[in-house]
Amino acid sequence: EELRFRLGKGYHLSVMLDAKHEEEFTQGLKQNVSQEASVVASLAGSLIFELPRSIVLSSVFEYISSVSASFGIRDWGISQSTLEDIFIQLTRDAERKEEQANAVNAEP
Repeated sequence: EELRFRLGKGYHLSVMLDAKHEEEFTQGLKQNVSQEASVVASLAGSLIFELPRSIVLSSVFEYISSVSASFGIRDWGISQSTLEDIFIQLTRDAERKEEQANAVNAEP
């Protein structure tokens, strides 16, 4: 639990909606919930967002309730970052740092 609190980015929001409304939904989420909301994955109307820990959860519920019918939201869920998410992020960060170090060392 401590690792999730210290290293976790916050929440993951997954939403299944009509693909034609992806951009509009994303903009609304940033305006109504958090400017820090970022798309982690997107595929044919299935979106996964990373939301900061500082959000007010009720704002997510309110926003989705208000746009559910107009954006064709079929399913959605919110969860805290998992330990797996944290380890994947740590691994990616380490790989990125190693690639940068190798690039610097490879320069003539």
